[in-house]
Amino acid sequence: MNTEKDSRRGFLLKLGAVAASVTIVPAMAGCGGDKGGEAGAAASGGSQAKAAMDCSDVSGLSDADKNLRQTLQYVETSPDPAKLCSNCQFYTPAEGGGACGACTILKGPIAPGGYCTSWAAKPA
Repeated sequence: MNTEKDSRRGFLLKLGAVAASVTIVPAMAGCGGDKGGEAGAAASGGSQAKAAMDCSDVSGLSDADKNLRQTLQYVETSPDPAKLCSNCQFYTPAEGGGACGACTILKGPIAPGGYCTSWAAKPA
C-alpha cells in the first residue's frame, strides 16, 4: 500500500519540479533577461531577427490577450518593410535601449520589426 502512496507522491513531486522549471526558465530567457535584448544579440553576434526572437515570450499573457495578438495577426517580422511596429503610432520603444517595445493595443513584448493589422503610420 505504501508503494501506491509513494508513487503518487513521487509523481506529484516530479510534476511540481517540471511546473517550476517551465515557469522559471522562460522568465529568465525572456525580454530583458540575462543576455537578452540588444546586449545579448550584440554579444552573440545576432541581428534584429535575434532581437525579435527575444520578444516572442507571451507566457505571462492571458488567453484573451494571446487571442487578440492572433486576431490582429501580429508577427515579429513584418511582411511589408514600410509597415513596422517601430513606425506605428501605437508602438512605444523599450526604455533603456531594450529590444522589446510595447503597444497600446496589444499586450506583451513587441518586436520593433513586427507588424499587425492595426498598424497605422505615426502622424507627421
